[in-house]
Amino acid sequence: MQPVTLKWRSALRASSYTLEVSEDPAFGTLIISDSTITDTLRELPQLEVPKTYYWRVKARNIGGVSEFSEVWNFRTLGLPLTVNLVSPLNGAMDLPVNNVSFTWSKGGEQTFGAVSSNGEPKEAKATGLSKRSGGTAGRSSGINSPNSLTGNPETIGKYWLEITTDTSGSTMFFSDSTLTDTTRQVSGFAHLTTYYWRVKAQNEVGWGQFSGWYSFTTIIQRPGVTFLVSPQDQSTGLVQPITVKWRTAPRAEKYTLEVSDSPGFTSFIVRDTNMTDTTRVLPALAPLQEYYWRVYSVNIGGISDTSAVWRFKTLGAPTTVNLVYPADNALNIPVDLTFTWTRATDQEAVLGYWFELTTDTAATPIIKDTLLTDTLKAVNQLANNTPFFWRVKAQNETGWGNFTAWGRFKTVKKLIAPPTNLVATAVAIGQVRLEWSDNSDNESGFVIARKTGDSTSLDPLVILDSVATGVTQYLDSLVSDTTLYSYVVVAYNNDTISLPSNYAQVFTLTGIKEIIADRLPMKFDLYQNYPNPFNPSTMIRFAIPKESSVRIELYSMQGELIAVLLNGEMAAGYYESRLEIPNYASGIYLYRIVAQPADGSEPFTKTKKLILVK
Repeated sequence: MQPVTLKWRSALRASSYTLEVSEDPAFGTLIISDSTITDTLRELPQLEVPKTYYWRVKARNIGGVSEFSEVWNFRTLGLPLTVNLVSPLNGAMDLPVNNVSFTWSKGGEQTFGAVSSNGEPKEAKATGLSKRSGGTAGRSSGINSPNSLTGNPETIGKYWLEITTDTSGSTMFFSDSTLTDTTRQVSGFAHLTTYYWRVKAQNEVGWGQFSGWYSFTTIIQRPGVTFLVSPQDQSTGLVQPITVKWRTAPRAEKYTLEVSDSPGFTSFIVRDTNMTDTTRVLPALAPLQEYYWRVYSVNIGGISDTSAVWRFKTLGAPTTVNLVYPADNALNIPVDLTFTWTRATDQEAVLGYWFELTTDTAATPIIKDTLLTDTLKAVNQLANNTPFFWRVKAQNETGWGNFTAWGRFKTVKKLIAPPTNLVATAVAIGQVRLEWSDNSDNESGFVIARKTGDSTSLDPLVILDSVATGVTQYLDSLVSDTTLYSYVVVAYNNDTISLPSNYAQVFTLTGIKEIIADRLPMKFDLYQNYPNPFNPSTMIRFAIPKESSVRIELYSMQGELIAVLLNGEMAAGYYESRLEIPNYASGIYLYRIVAQPADGSEPFTKTKKLILVK
């Protein structure tokens, strides 16, 4: 430790001494060079730590200067070196929550001591000088050689152990800075939690640096007790194979199942200690025998208390199974179906089932499956509108049981895919064209129906006509002007009809007439309707000075297009058109004319308001 005091023995006839201290064993550079010393010791100034220094002394009197003493070195003391953590290992898992022993290596120290020039520990000794300054022979003057502190005077005083769950925080689960040994036992940890620990050492200089953090994770808490589910306690007449089932236990990694024919479990029919599921199919058991069962939950943290003990009793000899689906004499059964039947009652160790399906009970079955282990059989793509017969029998260790009686059913007639994408278009005054998509391959044709109003109208649907298979268009020429219609199309054959198509709505075009035949207008114009307000009809007049494509449209006040009243080529003249909108709500509407002259001149547009009052 500093300050370091260097001391040497008195030399014969010496009146003063020269002390040299260097970081260089060859004394190329000097930290201290003092030739004025009259005593045999010198306290050094503050030195760097930890570092090795070299020193030597020579004696002086009026007769000359002695040779230098032997060169000794020493190393200054620093803070303790970082300790090495030993146990628990970094990343250790499943440690107990109590009595965890933390151990670490002794803290290495940055020390100094008495050493010789070759670095070995050196005992102090006297060294005589054989030569004086000036080279006078025969006059021998001796100097006691320098000596230094020996051994290891500074030792580790304490250790500081810290344990936390968050290395970025200041809160510690455990902190003890008074430890004098390299081990400490700690308890009270939480289950299944990751902790971090570190240690630092202290000597006379102070505390060293903490070691790096080591982590460890505590063991999970032992699992909770499980609850048995099935078979219910004191069940009787159980059909084999018997499946026992229990609920998942908190924190369980696996289970131990014990089954015995003794209520005291003095012997075991089943004892499985490595189950990860919560169900177990038991092996073949004796018929008409009572059994007892219980379950333990297990994890790395321990074993739970036992569940309740439940009991059940097995059944005896086999009987015939019962057919479930399809029911006997059932009609309209899908062509893709799953046959089901009951598990064989009174049967021990069911091995499998034999399934047969046929259209003639006297003929070879069209489907036979003798490898079934469950009480169901999926069959696909049976023929439509066909009677079928089916039966099942079960097998146990003694062989096959009796077949059930034949069950009979008939498959459904083939359905017709409904037409889709029905569209209705007012193509001319008094004409609406229908178009749709044909999605089936078994229709005989299509039926077209229509009603007045939208699809929610209470007016009845009226069948207009029918068309042959493969036809996907129809022209309705029996419509009134300025009327809202809803259409629907249905496919049919000799057995059934399809679901209806989507509804298609259309507002038919308005009929017009020329009102002044003896003269032609000079300009385009759209006149105010009359009467206005009106209910339910009004007249709209307009003037066309030359041949044009004319379109008259009806809009709501919000700008929504409600109907196209007129759309076609017209010669020059004065015209009027009757508008009837009895199904519309009272309010203000807009009507607009757009006329595009055939000669390519500028189109004409004009908009006016009309009022419907009910």
